[in-house]
Amino acid sequence: MTHDFTRKGGVVHSEILLPPNAPAEYADRSSLWNAVEAVEKSKNSQLAREIEIALPNELSQSECIALTHEFVQKTFVNKGMCADICIHDPNREQKNIHAHIMLTMRPINEDGTWGDKQRKEYVLDKNGNKIYDKKKRTYKCHTVQTTDWNSREKAEEWRKAWADYLNNFLEQRNITDTVDHRSYKRQGKLVKPTIHMGVAATQMERKGKRTINMTIAQAMRMYIDSRRFVLEETTIRDYNQVLKYRFKSIMDINVMDIKPIYIQQAINIEAEKFSPKTIKNAYGLLKSVLKMFNTDINLNSIKLPKIRKKEKELPSFEEVFNIVKGSEIELPVLLAAWLSLRIGEVIGLHFRDINPDTHRAKIRRTVIRTDEGLKVREGCKTEKSQRQLELPEYIYNMIMAIPHKSGEDFIVPLTRKALYSRFTRLMKKHGIEMSFHDLRHLNASIMLMLGVPDKYAMERGGWSTDCILKSVYQQTFSSERKKIDKMIDGYFNGIILDSDNASA
Repeated sequence: MTHDFTRKGGVVHSEILLPPNAPAEYADRSSLWNAVEAVEKSKNSQLAREIEIALPNELSQSECIALTHEFVQKTFVNKGMCADICIHDPNREQKNIHAHIMLTMRPINEDGTWGDKQRKEYVLDKNGNKIYDKKKRTYKCHTVQTTDWNSREKAEEWRKAWADYLNNFLEQRNITDTVDHRSYKRQGKLVKPTIHMGVAATQMERKGKRTINMTIAQAMRMYIDSRRFVLEETTIRDYNQVLKYRFKSIMDINVMDIKPIYIQQAINIEAEKFSPKTIKNAYGLLKSVLKMFNTDINLNSIKLPKIRKKEKELPSFEEVFNIVKGSEIELPVLLAAWLSLRIGEVIGLHFRDINPDTHRAKIRRTVIRTDEGLKVREGCKTEKSQRQLELPEYIYNMIMAIPHKSGEDFIVPLTRKALYSRFTRLMKKHGIEMSFHDLRHLNASIMLMLGVPDKYAMERGGWSTDCILKSVYQQTFSSERKKIDKMIDGYFNGIILDSDNASA
């Protein structure tokens, strides 16, 4: 990283705030960030965290500076972070004054040296003894973060603290406007937020030039880290996979030196090993990174491999049911093919999610893949995916027949990988190429065949685009919905009944 920070038009204030035990030379911006970079061993290390706050236009420039200084000192610096503040006011008429705060990731020890981001702790048995792993020939251990600065909970706490601090500041000046730390979506407002500069634009503006000495890998890492609190964990995981495994031929090139021909060559190399869809998704991230760090590059000449639509003929539900009937995966297959549950939703269902009085299931939990492995997350793939479904009697009876100790037990006690592979192998054994996700496609085709209205089909599968409509629709369980449920259940029940009669 280059640290030639100078003022440029629009930057009205910049300063460095340090905790008491930080070396005095860190008050110099170059010394601080050179020290930050020097202590990191990995080229993909997260060097800094950026916080961006919008400042009220009702305040004067000096009041905005004082407000930002006080908040940063109290919230971050007093907790042990070094803070690099840059207040940007591109045009008062645009009403877009805001502050960018770059924060250090490591705590500073009492002697002024950098502390560790994380430490390892041994896993102990019930007697307090270390557990030996014979395969790895070492004692089992796990990583523990030394601070909570990188947690989602802490980010939410900071957002609320800023809202409270700002509202109090405005109230003292008899300004009636207030702010809410929640997003417009969480507030139920159909409003687009004001767009501010990104982390790279801030750094370049502080430098007073449109250049930045950083490799594409470093730029991509900073881009990912700057969005860590707003993206889904699965998206972060996918981005990190791109950073680690894709476009290796260009990752060490300076972000300002990259040329379209190098990018095209990297894409051509990837096309020999990966699908067009994989390359398209990876390039989408790369393109976003380059737009942030190198606005002069023209990517119009880039050509991606064409995605060829696969003509995949799905088997009938009758064929699938006759194959899985009586097996350990019959229930999860029915949940996906009959009720259109995703695989993460299937294995995330608890017994407490089933209402014995109404026979309804609350779909409100999913199992996702993150950088730390599989994780049970309260909440589905999207907010719109959380829904209630009325269980057909056949499925409800299957669930109630499963022995369990508490409502916290999982209904389908299989891992994501186990369920996926067992289904795929079983279908392949009968000459059918089909993934577990294809069961949702099968469900969609059946609803289309039955003439189910689009709004209900989308709500049933968690695809609804109208959150308010879906919310009302789910709570009322109207007579129209019951008729549709009955029609769908009648189709599936008929096939199951025919199968039972054929077996008798």
